[in-house]
Amino acid sequence: MMNKRKLAPFLALTFILFFIFFLYTSSTVHTAVKNIPQKVGLGDHLGEDLSSDSPGVDAPAGKQHDPDYANWNPKANFKKGSPMPSGHNYTSLLVVAKTKKEDIGWMDKEIPDQPKVVYVADDSSAKYHPPKNKGHEVMIYLSWIIDNYDKLPDVTIFMHAHQYTWHNDDVLGNNAAEMIKRLSRQRVWREGFVNMRCSWFP
Repeated sequence: MMNKRKLAPFLALTFILFFIFFLYTSSTVHTAVKNIPQKVGLGDHLGEDLSSDSPGVDAPAGKQHDPDYANWNPKANFKKGSPMPSGHNYTSLLVVAKTKKEDIGWMDKEIPDQPKVVYVADDSSAKYHPPKNKGHEVMIYLSWIIDNYDKLPDVTIFMHAHQYTWHNDDVLGNNAAEMIKRLSRQRVWREGFVNMRCSWFP
């Protein structure tokens, strides 16, 4: 049996090794967690409560704070198209994703001349509705593309139902109607894809 005098250095060495191991593993875990891409608040999703326009905990704070931002949110890489002949009347259609409780009366008032198709995610009796209320707005957008692939307009605008929301551009007063009115259909055609939000953050 080991006496107390011989046991003390052994315990001290064990404690020091344990402490070093603890520091190493905690810093490794911290580095690994820090390098996991953080989700950005995706805003209002169909199938969830869309009444709140608050961005939540992951809202933009005015600047990028994730060092891996470019890798998990890359810009789309589309081949640019050629402009139509001068004077071409670019056709456009607004595809709206909404729930039954959302009011889109602002569209008739603010953009009465903009052709639109309104999909109601949670009403299977609506004229336009997705096959299932799944996948948030993506199901609606893809359903429309698939159903109309042979008769697409020059420009299709995909948008939520609300007029004012945090993810619309500040310079236009967060107003979706202004975004639609000021959208250059010619530029969309030339670019192949244009984000309705001019800022790429979030």
